[in-house]
Amino acid sequence: LNKHGRESKKLREGGWDNSHEHDKMDNQDSPGALIQITCTDQVMEVMISKKFFQLTGLDKTKVSLKDPSCQPTSE
Repeated sequence: LNKHGRESKKLREGGWDNSHEHDKMDNQDSPGALIQITCTDQVMEVMISKKFFQLTGLDKTKVSLKDPSCQPTSE
């Protein structure tokens, strides 16, 4: 209950949910693995894109998913 409530709060604020936190920790040793985004409507696109690059082994640093309407996170 506490975990779910915390995830919902972060999503409402446009932050990362718990699955993203795990994803960021798992990939922190890979260059370009941290894709930070604050627009919740693009979260799924980012997750799919990251998984695609993990599976194909392509260079994640060559792809930009940044939207000009999004502000970078300050974590």
